[in-house]
This record gives sequence, structure tokens and C-alpha cells, in this order.
Amino acid sequence: MLVPEKENVVEVNSREMLQNRSPLIALNFLNDKAILKNIDGVFQCNNYKTYNGLAEKVIKNRYDLKIIIDTSYSFTSKGIAFKNLLYSVNDSILSDSINKPFYKNKLPFSRISTLENKSVAAYPVLFFNNSTKKIPLGTSDLKIEIIQEAKDIDGKWKPIEFFYGDGMCFQPLNLLLEPMHYTATTIIKYKGSFKTKIRVKYFDNKNTYYSNEICGTINRSQFNQVYLLDFYRDSHNGSYPRYYEGFKKSIFLNN
Repeated sequence: MLVPEKENVVEVNSREMLQNRSPLIALNFLNDKAILKNIDGVFQCNNYKTYNGLAEKVIKNRYDLKIIIDTSYSFTSKGIAFKNLLYSVNDSILSDSINKPFYKNKLPFSRISTLENKSVAAYPVLFFNNSTKKIPLGTSDLKIEIIQEAKDIDGKWKPIEFFYGDGMCFQPLNLLLEPMHYTATTIIKYKGSFKTKIRVKYFDNKNTYYSNEICGTINRSQFNQVYLLDFYRDSHNGSYPRYYEGFKKSIFLNN
């Protein structure tokens, strides 16, 4: 089954590093081509209640987990926020910061649905459990902590995205990826002037996993971390960034 052509698809040509908000789009399926049946990246599973939660405190081992960016067909996805969002609800902070470049052309977090309802040029990313054990992967809010990395002109891998949680009051439960099954998420297919290699990075709070490498284009300004301090202040209600270095370590999924 082929994914039909979509009209008014957003092709993300970002000039800055974006926050990754990759949604899960399919859970625990057997055939890696089954994702083709998920038209436009809409989440599907037979019965959501069949996927048991696993407490976050579980000791995580190194698993035989394969991550594949699938570039074999045209794909669009909904559920992607393709701009950085403002978290601050403090009017004084916004009035003091509104003229900063970081705050231009951005939406408040409350309007995230206006982004997530648009079809975005994307790639499906498949997670395959090549073992006999169940793997904790993804959370009950259908998110997974991944970022995209790319090679710069010096040949080194560098982040072009960052991951930042929404500050939920309760830790969501982990979903389980069954042995010899797939789970799928989706990432932005960036468009830019710089040809490079791209990969996905996943960190499970103990181990780091990387996907296959693909060819793509980005803008080199996506490597720039200059706005991250502004993002930190906005998402922490203007607080003094005494934990900024630890914050950067966390959002780039570094152990």
C-alpha cells in the first residue's frame, strides 16, 4: 500500500535548532512494511490497553535494539511541532524579551495543536527488538526521547535538535516493545542548503543507540546553540541559569 500524495505539505527549512517532539505512530507490529498502512502518520494499534506499562525505575540493560530511518518511500506525518514553542506565561518576561530574535515567529505552548495538525515532510523511524526480551521503549503519552544529529564540515556528529520534556507532574509509564517486533516514530525531513549525513540518537537513561546514516540537507545554522540559553530561561520562567550546563547535557541526550 502506498501513502497517497498530500497537498499543502510543510517542508521544514529551519534556520535554527528545533526541539524534537517525535510522536509514536505505531506499536508492536511484525512486518517493517506495515507502517505503510499508517496513512499520514496517524497513530494506530489494535488495542492500546494491551501494551503494558513498566515503571521508569526499572534497571535498563543494553538491549539488541536496531533503529532504522526508512527513506524508501514518500511519507508525511502529523503530530510534529516544527517550530520552537514558548513556554513562558509570564507577561513581564515576554514583554522584556519580545524583541529578541529567539522570540520572533514562535508560538506559545498553548497553541501547539496548530502545528501538530499540519502534514509535514518526514521519515518514519523503526525500532526493532532483535532479542527475546521485552524492551521499555516510549511512554504512555506516545512520545520517545530522540534527536537528530548531522555531520558538520569538520566531519563530526553534532546535534541539530534537542529534546525537552513538558514537565509533567507524574512520570509516564514506559511502553514495552515485544521481542522481534517493531515500534515506529517519525522525524522531520529537513530541507536546506548544506548536504550532509544525518542519524537519530536515542538514549534510555543508561545506554545510547544510533540509527543508520542517511543523506540529507539542512542549514548549518541548525548547529548553532546560541538561542538555548533563551530557551532555558523561557522554559524555566526566567530563572537564573545556574544549571544551564546540566540542562544542555540533558537535552542533547548525553549520559
